[in-house]
Amino acid sequence: MALVKTALTAVALGATAYSRVLGKRVSNAEDVPVSDGTTPSTSTPADVAAAQRQAKVMQWVIPAVTGALVVVSSFAGEQQRTSNVVSGVARRAFGR
Repeated sequence: MALVKTALTAVALGATAYSRVLGKRVSNAEDVPVSDGTTPSTSTPADVAAAQRQAKVMQWVIPAVTGALVVVSSFAGEQQRTSNVVSGVARRAFGR
């Protein structure tokens, strides 16, 4: 469980950092015609349009990974309930 939580946290941090890089790439392109922050117009340069499309995907990836982390953390919390801990200790101490 700890490995899954660590992996999801690393993915979430990486996705956030990558999203920041994409945002800087779009914002550094001055006076570029766009529809909005993640939607290129027909006259948007190809590199900026690609960054915008990737940023649009990242808008969904980051919450999905964060949500998965919340679910895994919740499941891990349930495993630490007193009843589960006591039964686990009893199984180890007295066998199955």
